[in-house]
Amino acid sequence: MEQPRRRRPWRCNCAHAISRDSASAVNPAALTLVDLDLRPDLGAAALALFAAAPPGADHLVCGLPAFMGLPASMDALNQAAGVLVALDRGVAAGALALCPYSEEQITLWGPAAAKGAAEAVAARLIDAAREALHLSPYNSMRALADTRNRRARTLLLAHGFTTWKDNYFYERVLGSEAQPGTSRVRRAGVRDHGALATIFIQGFPNSDHCIPSLQKRELEGYRHYLLEDDGVVAAAAAVQDAGGRGWLKLVAMRPEMRGRHLSKRLLEGVLAEEAKHRTQAIALEVLADNAPAIHLYESVGFKRRWTATIFTGPV
Repeated sequence: MEQPRRRRPWRCNCAHAISRDSASAVNPAALTLVDLDLRPDLGAAALALFAAAPPGADHLVCGLPAFMGLPASMDALNQAAGVLVALDRGVAAGALALCPYSEEQITLWGPAAAKGAAEAVAARLIDAAREALHLSPYNSMRALADTRNRRARTLLLAHGFTTWKDNYFYERVLGSEAQPGTSRVRRAGVRDHGALATIFIQGFPNSDHCIPSLQKRELEGYRHYLLEDDGVVAAAAAVQDAGGRGWLKLVAMRPEMRGRHLSKRLLEGVLAEEAKHRTQAIALEVLADNAPAIHLYESVGFKRRWTATIFTGPV
C-alpha cells in the first residue's frame, strides 16, 4: 500500500485531428488527448466521468488506496501522477488517471468513458498511457478491476494485462464508544518516530513510507500509533486521513514479539483513538490469500465491502 507522490513524472504530448464517422460513433484514433495539467478547465468534466462509476457493476476502482470506495473528488485527481482526457469535438469523452504505486509501477484509475463509445475511448486512453509512460521511470502498470465489472476486466485482458491476485476491500464504521483493553495504545510523538520507523521497515522493507521521515508523512495527513508492552514499543500502525475516513496503511509488529496477540490490541486501540478523532470509518485492502490478516481484521469488526482483481501489464 503505497502513498501518492507529487504529480508530473511524465507529460502527454499526444494530439490528433478530430473527426467522427457519424454523430453517434467515435473514431478512437481521431480523438484529441490532452494532459489535465495543461487544460485544468476540463477538471470538472473529467471528475464527472469518474464519479459516474461508484462501487457496483460499473465500478472503476481508484488507483489511490486511501480514496478507494469514496466518491470521486478533485483531491484524488490532483494526487494522481497525471490525468489524460480524451476529447471528441472539444467535449470530454473519457479520462484516465495514473496513480503512483512504487518507484517502478503505476496504477491505472479508469479508463472512465462516456456511454456510447466506452470501449473505443477506453482502449485509446490505455494505448496513450503506454506511449506516455515510455518516457517515464515506470516499467509496468497495474489496475484493480472490481469483480462485478465485467467490461473493465475484459478491456484489461484485451490490452495485455494479466491477472495476479484478488484483493479484498474492508471497512469498519466507527462509533463513539471506547474499545476495551486499549490503554497501551497511543498516538506517536516525534520522539517515538525512530522506534516506529524501525518496526515499519522490518515489516515492510519495500515500502517508502519512512522516506524521508515519519514527520513528513504526518504533514501529509498521516497519523501514527504505537502499542507499548512492558515499556517497549511492540507494534505500530499508520493511518492516512482521507477526509472523514481513515485508511489503514501499515500495521507492523516487532519480529520477536509476534505470536503474542498484540496486533488485535493495537487495532482495537487504533479504532478507539480514531473514533476520538471523529473519524467516521476506517478502511483497508488486503490480499485474498492473506488468511491471518483477514482473520485479524474481521475479529475487530471490519466487514468486506467488495473484491477487486489486481491486473498487471507492461508499459
